[in-house]
Amino acid sequence: MRLIREAPLDLVAPALAAGLLFLAVQEVVRRPGLNTAMLGGLVPVTMHKSPWPAGIIAVLVAWWLGARAIGGARGTLWGAWRWLLRVGLWWGAVALVLFIGVAVSGALTHHWSDLDWGFALAYLTVVIPIVLTCGTLLQHDAPFGPHSD
Repeated sequence: MRLIREAPLDLVAPALAAGLLFLAVQEVVRRPGLNTAMLGGLVPVTMHKSPWPAGIIAVLVAWWLGARAIGGARGTLWGAWRWLLRVGLWWGAVALVLFIGVAVSGALTHHWSDLDWGFALAYLTVVIPIVLTCGTLLQHDAPFGPHSD
């Protein structure tokens, strides 16, 4: 049951927070004027830059509080490490599922010689070790079993 609750939380929350952080930083560093807003001027989020540092601070405080809650008695740094491992595991799993879907679609619609094998091997060379490392380290630091306090 914990797994079902953990996966969506570890997929959606970091994505929303990273998106908000990216948007806030882009709005803070952009030149003044409507024609320099997000997406080449298509999305003028605000005329003023003053609310965006507050958004950056809010995201960083939320990350700190989340790491502190996950860490519990072990501390905030341990919680941040554990949270990063969970995020790496779940986003790596999503990347592998996406790769499998694209590979199957490509294999069914294109000739084998037309596929980009170099990219496919490089992608797998990066994603598989990330998933295996995060999964192994999460099992090693699990709060139950032989490694529990």
